[in-house]
Amino acid sequence: MSLHQSLTIHGIEFAVEQFTDLTGLDIKNIYQLRQQVFIIEQDCPYPDIDEDDLVAWHVFHRNQQGIDAYARVLIDDQGHYHIGRVVVNADKRQQGLGQALMKAAIMFCHKKDCKRTIIISAQSYLARFYGSLGFQATGDYYLEDNIPHMRMILPPA
Repeated sequence: MSLHQSLTIHGIEFAVEQFTDLTGLDIKNIYQLRQQVFIIEQDCPYPDIDEDDLVAWHVFHRNQQGIDAYARVLIDDQGHYHIGRVVVNADKRQQGLGQALMKAAIMFCHKKDCKRTIIISAQSYLARFYGSLGFQATGDYYLEDNIPHMRMILPPA
């Protein structure tokens, strides 16, 4: 089922698409952004491209140079949403784009089904940022690819 949707948060438009609806250029730009931040900038070699990309909803912001903000949304076996691979290009940080991206991803989840819990695997240093969006720490701390993370949830709306 094709899903072309856009969400506007604070005047910023985000596209929401399934993998089969992404253009080849969109896929390249998404992978380049994720690689630049998660693998190069964070010095963390790991297999970023995975099977989840094929079944996720991809939430992103395009600019003239490509894609500068991205997140993906998945549903787990228990029916919970998971927002992950949240990334903003380094030159666009501290401008509200990350907050708008997360609000768009949350809005997408709530529009689909507001009775589902949203789960994130947050890098620990971003706990306050995610807390400002309503996420609550569960107390589950762990290392993921040698980076401290914590499980956070946003209860149903």
